[in-house]
Amino acid sequence: MLRSGRIDGHKFRRQHPISRYVADFACDHLRLVVEIDGGIHDQDGVVARDHLRQTELEALGWTVLRFTNTQVLSEPELIAAAIRAHAA
Repeated sequence: MLRSGRIDGHKFRRQHPISRYVADFACDHLRLVVEIDGGIHDQDGVVARDHLRQTELEALGWTVLRFTNTQVLSEPELIAAAIRAHAA
């Protein structure tokens, strides 16, 4: 869904480096990161690292949207709506 500008022409790059991090998906034009989190992201240590990472990315001017694997598979329209809302 994020490939080839399928959401209103916005192009996302997969495994996009930003500072010392690698974003799951990023759109430079929107300064938007989309993170897809599996079950490991529910663990306490990982939650803390994710929070620090998101805070640092936001300090660099990026917005971070997080979704679970389940949301990606069962509600892809939720992701498209969130991207469109950010772009507006």
